[in-house]
Amino acid sequence: MLGQKTDTGPTGCRIGGLGCMDARVWLVEDSAELNDMYTLTLRRGGHDVIAYANGQDVLTAAAGDACCDLLILDIYLPDADGLDLLGRLKKIGFNAPVIVMTG
Repeated sequence: MLGQKTDTGPTGCRIGGLGCMDARVWLVEDSAELNDMYTLTLRRGGHDVIAYANGQDVLTAAAGDACCDLLILDIYLPDADGLDLLGRLKKIGFNAPVIVMTG
């Protein structure tokens, strides 16, 4: 049932919880306008947002010590297909929940 999962993400946010207001969200969106809109909306909701405009930057972040509670991923990026990028992220051990979208 929604809201009963007790696993916590790297920031301590209850993944799947109904009251999660401090999630660290990685947003991968190449459209500057959409990137700004999503970032503003998520920050107004109390979330920490790190926005990326391309696949390589998020791969670099994921390969390092950086982490997130949720990845919001555009399918159509200038340097990568979003689904291929997701596969590459999974291969390096990325395991946060993912929302795949297109503008």
